[in-house]
Amino acid sequence: EGIITVQLSGFSKYAVIENSNLLLFSDVPRDRWSRDAIYSLTHQNIVNGVRINGAACFLPENNITRAEFIKMLTAAIGLDKQELNDVTLPFKDSASIPDWAAPYVKASWKFGLVNGRADRNGLWADAGKFITREEACAILGRTFGDVQPQRFYFNDRNSIADYARKFADVLMELGIFTGYPDNTFRPKNLLTREEAAAIIDRYTRLRD
Repeated sequence: EGIITVQLSGFSKYAVIENSNLLLFSDVPRDRWSRDAIYSLTHQNIVNGVRINGAACFLPENNITRAEFIKMLTAAIGLDKQELNDVTLPFKDSASIPDWAAPYVKASWKFGLVNGRADRNGLWADAGKFITREEACAILGRTFGDVQPQRFYFNDRNSIADYARKFADVLMELGIFTGYPDNTFRPKNLLTREEAAAIIDRYTRLRD
């Protein structure tokens, strides 16, 4: 028999619920800073990790792709992935979007969260490429509509792309995105899977 120990803030009625289907990741130890966020999203079926040699892994330090982040956010919001047959993606590389990701990309495009990456040759989904902090910030920030920050927060704010700049400050105010100890945002840095999990977890808690 196992023993569960909890620290309670007051007297009330509590229940312990067993989730026998919850994945346990071999690479997410108890002392990992992102553990609670990862398992919170796993419990909500927002993330499910990968299997490597039979073991369930989350690969927390790996960079996350644009498709993976879009899937996480779309699943967290609960955007309707039904009735998307009429949605035509404008990206030149639409055919290369993985089948598992296509419904999420279509839903995020339909609801105005994703604009793609533009260059002189056209508009690209770049679904398999890693997402930057400013890109993730903009995609998530658009879920709040046309919002404005109360003030500016980051020393390197001018290096943030125009499309993401206000969202960096807004999401900082909301406690969803955080900066670095030197008060920088570092917009071009790539986002890791555990960083994305922490961001999406804070987002879901704010929405609840």
